[in-house]
Amino acid sequence: MPREFIKIELGGKTDPRWAETFYVVEATDLEMGWLHSWWHADGRVDWKELLNGTSVIKVGEDHGRSVAITVTWARIEGRLVAFWGCSSQVADYDMIEAWLTKTLRAGVHRCTADDFTLCIKAIDAANDKAPIPA
Repeated sequence: MPREFIKIELGGKTDPRWAETFYVVEATDLEMGWLHSWWHADGRVDWKELLNGTSVIKVGEDHGRSVAITVTWARIEGRLVAFWGCSSQVADYDMIEAWLTKTLRAGVHRCTADDFTLCIKAIDAANDKAPIPA
């Protein structure tokens, strides 16, 4: 799948998908694949990865070197979920967290791949659905 590159400076206009994002998960591509396999492949949840849903976003610079994240969006049980991982040589997690806090609307929860069950539980609650067994 071709990756769309979006260069975003701090304070710049962000991807409109952030406004609809329900949950944000820190996960590598491998972790996202494992989560997809565990939750979708056996029919536990409806999971649709968005075509052209991957973006590389510059969140800032550290000593003249870009700090960037790769974000992939998927629609899980009808809710937009963003999966992100640091994709630059320079990793400044404080800068990334500050960018996410500034970019996300209030009330959007975050977790890591290890705690993905929290995302599923939040989706179930928002959809007024009985919890899906892990």
